[in-house]
Amino acid sequence: MPNENASFYQSFFSDIQEGLVSLSQIFTESAETAGGKAATTSTEDLQAVSEQAD
Repeated sequence: MPNENASFYQSFFSDIQEGLVSLSQIFTESAETAGGKAATTSTEDLQAVSEQAD
């Protein structure tokens, strides 16, 4: 019985993790399309900052 519960929770949380990953992908894509130039500018700024940090 404990093993069944453990496997249930394991699959349950992996499903949640997959859902969160796909959600973040959706938000990223919609932000890029809706933001357009603003989104690209902020991405370029972030890359420039990270390159300076290196």
